[in-house]
Amino acid sequence: MKNIYFSLPKIGYLYLEKVLVEIDVPPLLFVCKGEQNGLYLCVCTDSYKPPYEYLAVETTEELLLQMLCNKITMYDAFKQSPKSVAFKIKEGEDFRNDIINLVQIHEISDEDLPQKGAFFEIKTEYIKEYISELQRCKGKHNVYPSPDGKETPAIVAENPVAYRKSKNEKKQKSNRR
Repeated sequence: MKNIYFSLPKIGYLYLEKVLVEIDVPPLLFVCKGEQNGLYLCVCTDSYKPPYEYLAVETTEELLLQMLCNKITMYDAFKQSPKSVAFKIKEGEDFRNDIINLVQIHEISDEDLPQKGAFFEIKTEYIKEYISELQRCKGKHNVYPSPDGKETPAIVAENPVAYRKSKNEKKQKSNRR
């Protein structure tokens, strides 16, 4: 069963795939996977106190690998999204009550992004394993032939569960990996 982190209009549920940077609750930099297997790079733009705010952009395995292997900065990983739009998300009590705004990537304030020139430098075994996983998956999407012979993206779990903690649970640090 997969855990829902966000629900985006016209995109559907996003499930937490990998936390890249977490100091406390909430995660600061993380990757989500969409219902149609799209990848989303997410950053917490306001982590001081609830309600937290996030920015999510569609990304690719290649962009993630470039960022994780120091070929591009974290800032550039957001700005080079294959889509021209980003989602600004202000969390509600749960993902159903989030306030979501669609913005053009060029309109995103630098204050909402990782610092310009900053590279991802965390090289724990956890991150190395994720890099290997991305390298294996690069360019591959979980597609299955449909009855009409066309390829169709894989469907996610039928009984998804909300992942984000309630405001009371957020006070306690959780181990989500």
